[in-house]
Amino acid sequence: MVTALAMLVGAEVGGVAFVRDYVEVHFDGPVLRALSAPILEIDGTEVRFPSEGSRDRLCLLIGRTVLAAREDAESLVLDFGGSVRLRVPLVAGELVTEAAHLVPASEGRPDVANMVVWESIP
Repeated sequence: MVTALAMLVGAEVGGVAFVRDYVEVHFDGPVLRALSAPILEIDGTEVRFPSEGSRDRLCLLIGRTVLAAREDAESLVLDFGGSVRLRVPLVAGELVTEAAHLVPASEGRPDVANMVVWESIP
């Protein structure tokens, strides 16, 4: 099944932004906004935002290329190879009604009209 996440395969992370209680991963155009607490798997460990050290670890994604992207029943998953993986949980609690947004780019600008929204699973 091809999903909107497929547009990120082959894209390089250009930046990671921390906006109050969520994280944006920028891909030189498209932006993946993780409104539920993203989990980074790297070096055999998991770290969940906003735990201590998670910001520094998430910044390790900068310069890495997405090799595979998928959506399963519980999360969005970006695979960067070498056992580096970013998961955005779709099962969320605590008033989170939307788990993630993917804002595509058109002619170098955010294309908000075609934004994809993943609702939280209660």
